This record gives sequence, C-alpha cells and structure tokens, in this order.
Amino acid sequence: MKHSRARTAVTNLAKSLMARRMPSRFGSRRQRHLLDQYEVADLIEVDGKIPLNYFTYTKNFGDLISPWLVKKMTGKPVAVADRSQPHYVVVGSITNQGSSHSILWGTGMYGTESQKEVATDARYTAVRGPLTRSKLSASRGFGATVPKVYGDPALLMPWYYFPRVKITHEYGVCVRWSERAWREASYGPGVKMIDFSRTDIQGVVRDMLSCRKIVTSSLHGLILADAYGIPSAWLASTSPRGGEFKFHDYFASVQKWRLAQELDLAKRTVTTKLLGNALTFNGAPMHYDYGPLLEACPFLRKKGCPKAHLPPHEDGVAHRRAPGTTAMLPSLGLFGGVHADYLSLPTGGDISKVTLFLANRATGQIDLRGLELFDSNGKKIPIAETDVTVTQSSNAMSKNGARDLFAFGGVRTKPEESPYVTVSFANPVSAGTLRVYNRRDGQSLRARALSVAMADANGHWRPTLSVNATRVVDTTLDLLTRISGVSLDRHMLEDPAMAALARTQVLQALAKRVRKRKPMLTEDATEQRLLLQLFPTQRLPKGTDLSDDEWTVLAHLLAAQRLRVPGSTTSMHLFQSVLNSKARLERLTTEVKAAASRIGAGDLMLARHGFSDVSRLRANADVFMTCLENANRVLEELGFPAMIGYGTLLGAVREGDFIAHDDDIDLMIPFEAANRAALEPQLAALFEALRDKGWRTTRPNSYTNFHMHDPATKQYVDVFPLLVNGENTSLHMSKMAMKTIPTAVLLPPGEMTFKGRTVGTPAQPEAFLEARYGTGWTVSDPYYDWPWQLTDDTARG
Repeated sequence: MKHSRARTAVTNLAKSLMARRMPSRFGSRRQRHLLDQYEVADLIEVDGKIPLNYFTYTKNFGDLISPWLVKKMTGKPVAVADRSQPHYVVVGSITNQGSSHSILWGTGMYGTESQKEVATDARYTAVRGPLTRSKLSASRGFGATVPKVYGDPALLMPWYYFPRVKITHEYGVCVRWSERAWREASYGPGVKMIDFSRTDIQGVVRDMLSCRKIVTSSLHGLILADAYGIPSAWLASTSPRGGEFKFHDYFASVQKWRLAQELDLAKRTVTTKLLGNALTFNGAPMHYDYGPLLEACPFLRKKGCPKAHLPPHEDGVAHRRAPGTTAMLPSLGLFGGVHADYLSLPTGGDISKVTLFLANRATGQIDLRGLELFDSNGKKIPIAETDVTVTQSSNAMSKNGARDLFAFGGVRTKPEESPYVTVSFANPVSAGTLRVYNRRDGQSLRARALSVAMADANGHWRPTLSVNATRVVDTTLDLLTRISGVSLDRHMLEDPAMAALARTQVLQALAKRVRKRKPMLTEDATEQRLLLQLFPTQRLPKGTDLSDDEWTVLAHLLAAQRLRVPGSTTSMHLFQSVLNSKARLERLTTEVKAAASRIGAGDLMLARHGFSDVSRLRANADVFMTCLENANRVLEELGFPAMIGYGTLLGAVREGDFIAHDDDIDLMIPFEAANRAALEPQLAALFEALRDKGWRTTRPNSYTNFHMHDPATKQYVDVFPLLVNGENTSLHMSKMAMKTIPTAVLLPPGEMTFKGRTVGTPAQPEAFLEARYGTGWTVSDPYYDWPWQLTDDTARG
C-alpha cells in the first residue's frame, strides 16, 4: 500500500513538472483496467482490411487520426470504404459522409448540414457531442436514432500512444491545412510551428508533447491537448466550416468550456512574448467518463464476466428454487428505496470496497438509487464523491444522469449477463452497516436477485449476502411462524398448492391480529421489509384483486413504516403494478388510515410520494414558510431569484393555502443554459456556494431538480432549475419531461402575498399553471399527474 502511494505521488509530481493536468479517470493503471475488459469484436472486413470512410482529399491531421486509431484498436490494416457496402465512419465532422450502410462512432456535424446530406437510417453508436445528437435526432431535426453517448474517439489516443517526450518549447502552434498564411509566418525561439497537414500522426503527437502549451484553431488540436493534458488556447479563425458549432459540441461532451481568442498570426514574427501577452491558456482537466464511449465502440466488445471476476455468491439455493417459494413469497428479495425501507447489511468491520452484482451468471441489470454507510453507533458516515471510485460492467445512464451513489445519484448497468457495480474507497472505511436503496418505482424488481459483497481493509472478500438466498427464505418463514402462529414446514415449498394454502392461512392470522388492535406485527425495520415479500408486485391477473386480508396486512405494514420513520415516505411505489387504478388506491387509503389509527401513526393521507401526515404543510405552515423564506434569502444572496412553482404555486393561487395532499415546497430558479450540459456546471457551483453557507443539497433522482436542506428548520425545499435560452425556457413539466414554454410566462419574476409573507412567483402565474396542469387546474384532483399509469385515469388538472 505504501509503495503504491509512493508511486502515485512520484507520478503526480512528474505530471506537475511537465505542466500536465491529466483528465479525470485517466492514468496508466486506470486505462489498462478499462481496456482489459474489452476484446476485438467481430469486424466488418474486406480482404482482411477494415473498411473505413474518411476524408482523403486533403492532408489533414484530424481526418487521418481515424485510420491510425482504428488500426491501433483492432490490429488490422484499414482500407477506404465503398459507401455502398457495410463500413465504419469514425472521428471528425463527417456525419454527412455516412450512408445507410454506415456504422458511425464518435463523429460530429458542422451544424450547417441539410437533411439531404445525412443518412438518418445509418447506425449511430456514439456522436461527438450533444449538439450533434440534438440536430440528428430532434423532432424538428432529422429524426435519426442516436444514443446519448458522447465523445470524440481521438480522446483515446493517449491510451495507444504516449511516448516520453522532453519539453523543448514553451508554445506549439498547431496550424490547420487551410491556414496557409499562418504556416508561412516566422516563429521565434521557444515557439514551434506544428503543421497539421502532415500525415505523420505520431510525429505530430510528439511535437505537441514537446511543447508546454498549445495554440490552435484546429478542433483536434484542442482535443489532443485535452487528451494529453496540455494547456491550450483556442485561436479564432473563419476557416473551419460551420464556425464554432463543432467546437462547442465537443466542449459540452467533456464539460470544459472556452472561448475563441482573436490573434492573427499571418505576416508577423510569432514570439513567446506575443503569445503570452495576447492569449489565455486553459489547463484545467476535462471531466469525462471513457466507459460509455468504449461500450459503444463497434470494434470492441466486453469480455465475458466469469464468476472468478466477481465475489463468490452466497451458498444455499434449495428453498429459493423450490416450486412453492413463489406461491409463498411472491416478492422474494424485495426491498425499497426510502428511509423507511431499504436493504441493511452488516459490514463485519472496516471495508475497502463494495460490489453489487447478480450471481450465477444471471442476466439482468444493477439499477439502484444509492448507498449509505453507518458506524457501529448508528451515525451516518459522510462519503465524499472524490473518496470513491466506481467501476461497473456497463453504464446505462446518461453522463448527466450518472452522479454520486452516496448522494442518491443512482447507478444503472445495461441488461447483460453477470452485471456488477464495484465501489472502491480511497481508504478503508470503519463502518458497521451498509444500506442499499432500491429504485422507488416498478423497476425495483430488477434488484430482487441482488448480491452484495464487501471486502475488508486488505481487499479480502467477506461472505456475500444475497437478497433471495435460502437463508432469506428460512429467516422469513421463521418470522412468519413466530408472529402468525402458523407452523410452516419447509417441505411445503416443494408443493405450490400447499405453499399457497399456507400463505392464505398466514395472512388470515396476521389480519386477525391487526384488526384486534394488537401491537404492531413487528417494530423491526428488517422484519417489516421481509413481511412485504408476502405481497405481489406484478400486475394481478385480469378479474382478480387482493383479498381483504392482503389489503389489511399491506396497509398495516405501510402505516407501521410511517410510524417508525415519520419523516419518510412509504414503500407504496413498490406495488404500483398492483395499485394500478384509483379504486385500488382509494381502497389502500381507507385501509392505511384505519391501520394508522389502530397503531397510533396519526391521520395519514395519500400523496404522489406515498403516505404522509394529513395536511402536513398546512399543519406546520409557519415552519415551512420560514424554510421557504430562508431558502429565498440565501438564493437571492447568490444571485438566484426564487419563485414558488408547481404544487406550491397551485395551492397559493387556487386556494390561498398549501394543497391538502401536497407534502413539500416547490421553488424555481433561472439559469442561462441552452441544455443540461450547460446547466450542470452551474448547478455544481451553486451547490458548493450553498455548502459554504451551511446548506446541504441532495439530488433525489436523475432529473435536474435538487433538495435544499435548511439548517435552521430542518426542512427542505424542492428546487427546479429553469433553463433560460432567450425567448424560450425549458423546465420539468408533466411526468418530469422537459418542455419549453415562453420565457415571458416566467420572467421577470412577480410577487404575491402567501400565508402573510411575500413570495416570488412566475411573471404570469395563471399562464404557467395552465401550461403545467391544463385548463382544469382550478379544480382539485389528487390523482393528477400520478407517478404511474392508472387504468381509470381520465382526470384533467
């Protein structure tokens, strides 16, 4: 461990002496770890060569990267493709060179292409950046199918060629083939002119590495500078086709923005003094995850994940595979994603990493909300994003969606055999308990075969725990026998009919006990979770419904969650496929209210987020209004005028009060951002500023909204960014979809008096409410915009 840290320190020192700031997730060991997961795929070949479509009309460094890189990645020679036959298109603004026979990976657009120039029926596996994808796939664009996978493959060049080169020049000026006047300028001592019309790819790279800083009007000059960690300055030029479109397309993909700088190099002597005085150089590392680009590469495929690469699975499958197990426990392995229902596992001491996986070469996905660690005294351990490294078999989340697992940012692999996610800690963590939080919707079913393994401080795996292991079946049957009084013989699991009868008897006994106002079935969080395995989570057969006993016991368990953790929502969302109509939701509400009354959980109501106290906002209006004022004040200090929105605005305008079935406060704040790629860096800066003022922020989902937690009132507000782009603004609307409305509806902010206090509002509150809730917004409907589809949903507003 000490030797490893020493090597890392030496490496970092060497990089700093070379004035290199390497990209995140880059380094010899990290890149080797990633590349070792791949092998060359089955390739399109013509006479043993890879057919590749690329520009051959001029000697241009950027275009020639394509054949060089493909040859390096595949080990095969490259031939110019016949566009009428299957082929690849890689690197550069050559999307318009594709045909219906093309597989395009990492290409981009100039931004000026017409629809006739682009093959919308080609196969796009990745594009250079979000601007290219937007134009290719937008409803008012070309309608092509393009995944949210971004990156120029030239970013991978250091993985295949990184020579040790001594720095001999202060500046390198990379001159495009079209900048003849710049190529013919005089260059003084310390300045190297690097001709990009050369065909010697490796020679050009060596020349760039010999310079401390790079000056260029070439997009690939900037890309290579970023990839190799060389500070660079973007020189303005009218030469590149499409102007700045392709540059900003790339900048968005690596979250490193910059502006073109004016300096004409023609007919003058270019000196170090001239460049140093006239230009500003950006040496910040890019923020880029190479994984999705590699996943999308048509030349590579993921190696199989043999069991040896994963921790050993938990022993014991007899009971869980018995034919009657599903009849007895329809939702074996179920756990939730809220603070009243999660998977809690003992760590066994210090841990250095956690792996979540599907064992026995099972096919599926890892799809979870997040993790938490607690010490032996039950105190939450803060885990910074910079203190962990997450590796996974694949990534099915967009780059913008993929965030900190310990801040509920979520993680999701693709459907595949033996998927896994490994969280490695920079230093071993002394923890007593690991909490795993599932998704809070119907997709939570994906985790019902989850295995979790934790390694000790020396990297040795402790025994794996699986949510559907025989141990879990045995524990659940013992629990049911103890609290129901029904003796459950494990041999009954061999007969589905016998198991179904036993389940009916257990539910009858539990319901009878609940209805007699006995104490809670159990106060233990894990036991409450295990009892929920009794209930189906998949759609019921047509014409069937839950029995009276099932309704009674399910409602009791949900009310018990609320009593045990009053500030948490419940696990209702896990059963959305069963609760697929208003009639069933109303039946559940009746049962939960009765159950809550029996056990002293208070008067509960149904809300979109689950069950909460009736009129929670109304009953504690002063506290929540103070929280709102505090949030408004701190946001105003940071330059963000806040407006109440959504349900909070609806209640204020329609009722002069909080909506009875609402359970949080909604705010909106404006950002100048054309898209999410431009928004996220601004959000990151805001979060840091809020932390400096003592406010905690969390991301409850993969959307743009976030929670601001008030240190004074201990409450939070739900803040929704407004992406202001001139006359139009994008924001979350129905079902959290991003929609565009006129900016004039929102800005400049107005004011109104609400609960005796002045609050900000959209410029046109009624117009906003109609855009969000429809023309029926003046009539209350607690089921409007319900999180899942209801079969009898005919309401409007």
